[in-house]
Amino acid sequence: MEIFYLPQVTKFIENFKNNEQISGKITRMLSLLEKDAPYLRPPESKQVDHNLFELRIKTKIQIRIFYTFHLNTVFVLHGYTKKTQRIEPYIVDYNITYKLYYYYLMKTNSNEKIIKYLNENHPGWSRWEDIKKNMLSDPKTKEVYDALEPEFALKALLLEARAKKGMTQKKLAEKLGTKQSAIARFESGKTNPTFDFINKLAIALGAKIKIIIE
Repeated sequence: MEIFYLPQVTKFIENFKNNEQISGKITRMLSLLEKDAPYLRPPESKQVDHNLFELRIKTKIQIRIFYTFHLNTVFVLHGYTKKTQRIEPYIVDYNITYKLYYYYLMKTNSNEKIIKYLNENHPGWSRWEDIKKNMLSDPKTKEVYDALEPEFALKALLLEARAKKGMTQKKLAEKLGTKQSAIARFESGKTNPTFDFINKLAIALGAKIKIIIE
């Protein structure tokens, strides 16, 4: 995926660099976005409009990042810290303005045209590679980021496999003979699954588990 960040989002993300626990989790979640944007589902991502999505990052605070995508290109548009359960009024307005970006993505498949558009309208935009490099330049942030790798790698592989099979959490749970909540807890990282559970998941998805120790 090619991901472009508007300047205000880059600034929002970098504001957390002084807290390695939050910055490490943000960086790991945004890496997941880069790899699997089309496949992300709740609890990691929620569709809030036709093609506007909310990446949900749970740390000791609730962080939301809005993005839209078409084919292999993503625009990351806005980030905020969620303080209440209600939808902030300015977010409703943002649901309207995001359509401009989505329809622009639909009209062009050329990254050169997108970059020209960004240079003209959003100087200071960033690519994910540059943001990631900046965030991981802090050793403590990188330590948290690396510690999350096994959990996120497994989650990403199984989530992608489920999406490619066109299976909902409910259908997968029925195939495993378990409850949907068990699948949801696993995908949200709220449980430490046994190897037996992971293996059953893989078999249900037509996949195989390979273990490599380096």
